[in-house]
Amino acid sequence: EDEGSGMINVNIEMEMTRSDLVLHDVNILLPLGTTEAPSIENIDGQFKHDPRAGMMCWHFDTLDADTNSGSLEFSIPGNNPDVFFPIQIGFRSETLLCPI
Repeated sequence: EDEGSGMINVNIEMEMTRSDLVLHDVNILLPLGTTEAPSIENIDGQFKHDPRAGMMCWHFDTLDADTNSGSLEFSIPGNNPDVFFPIQIGFRSETLLCPI
């Protein structure tokens, strides 16, 4: 959401709908369109800012049936919400996502 003041407010929610999965080292990589650090208002999980790449990594150690959702709210200088795409997601799983 562009505030019209050169700041963008970003609200992201995620939910893992498969209760049979356990995901480890879940990283959601968000391009920021700037090298400036985001101002975190609220976060489930952790984050790291990479100013050289202009990216933010939203991290969860584990997602499972008990911890299957999260939200992130931050603001950052800018006026173009298209810079936040594409989002990249990486994780590790000890079980197959699609059994053979």
